[in-house]
Amino acid sequence: MLFGIKEIRMTKRMMLLLVLLFCTTVAGAAETMITVKLTVPDAAWTVAIEEVHKVEDSLWVISSVAKNSDIMGAQVISTVQDSVKITVPNLPVKNFIIGKTWAWENTEPYTFISDIKQIEKKLKSGKRLYPAAQRSTDPQLILNKTWQWEATTTPVEKIHVPNPERYTIILKDEGSIQAQFDCNRGGGTYEISDNKLSFGPLMSTRMACPEGSLDRPFVRDLQRTFSFFIDNGHLYLELPYDSGTMKFRPAPNLQPAFAEESSQADSKINYGAIAGEWQRTDGIYQIKIKDVNPDGQASVSYFNPRPIHIEKADISTEKNLTKLFIKFQDKGYEGSTYKLYYFAPKDALVGFYHQATMNKTYEVIFLRKDL
Repeated sequence: MLFGIKEIRMTKRMMLLLVLLFCTTVAGAAETMITVKLTVPDAAWTVAIEEVHKVEDSLWVISSVAKNSDIMGAQVISTVQDSVKITVPNLPVKNFIIGKTWAWENTEPYTFISDIKQIEKKLKSGKRLYPAAQRSTDPQLILNKTWQWEATTTPVEKIHVPNPERYTIILKDEGSIQAQFDCNRGGGTYEISDNKLSFGPLMSTRMACPEGSLDRPFVRDLQRTFSFFIDNGHLYLELPYDSGTMKFRPAPNLQPAFAEESSQADSKINYGAIAGEWQRTDGIYQIKIKDVNPDGQASVSYFNPRPIHIEKADISTEKNLTKLFIKFQDKGYEGSTYKLYYFAPKDALVGFYHQATMNKTYEVIFLRKDL
């Protein structure tokens, strides 16, 4: 087939348009780091990017700010931040912050709102870019992870959980569940298949939790669960007859922080940094450390709330982190151990508690008590 000069020119123009179109598409959406920095009253506050939407010709970044009541932050104005790396168009960014409770004005060019419903209509007119829609009933997505209860929504009410880290579940491969019911710990069994999930009888310790605890409705609704699904990284447990849905978030992973800290730590570690009084974030358990020597010897006491006899306690170094090891020898505690690491950026002892009589291991965090 022969082409005339006119056809050849038209073909070249079409090719050029296609190239320009391709380049524009590629340039229009690129992997971008979106960061939110916010001035807050003290270091106990955190900010988290929840959603990113394209609304008209701008990106709307929705973040929430909240205070962790378990952390007694010094009353010093601080800066917190969160970042996500996503592929988005190169457009102006507009930030919305939910959850601000302090009265003074922030200097950041953000819009502070009390509820996402204030902008819900505009969001629905656009397109959500983050997190990407993802709903699944694959059991493998929920096993061997710590899930923290955030809320339960029913036809008549919505229960907001002020301290999700106090209400957790871990579904183990072998069909057992480990759970934290506010100030109590326990477990039981579960059965799972496709989107079906049910729990057997749940047993726990019997400490009297503080007034306002949600331990009873938490246990009650877990026992009523009959199905589940994962949506945008959150776990939802559905209750029978459309009577409600429990929402869980994945527990934050502290391991990357440990890796970063250990790679930068000085080889000469000051064991004395962990001296003081520490309280576990999920209850009244306390550790007191004093008279710390350079060789790792120290006087260590433990209370729950009564004193618990310690058979062995030593301080050492592991991967450039200070490690505290405690072994108990007391009624109900025979052979139980703590393995804790000092995480300097958060001034916290983070690690594992092995309850020997129950043969269960829990992730735990101790924060320094304000004297």
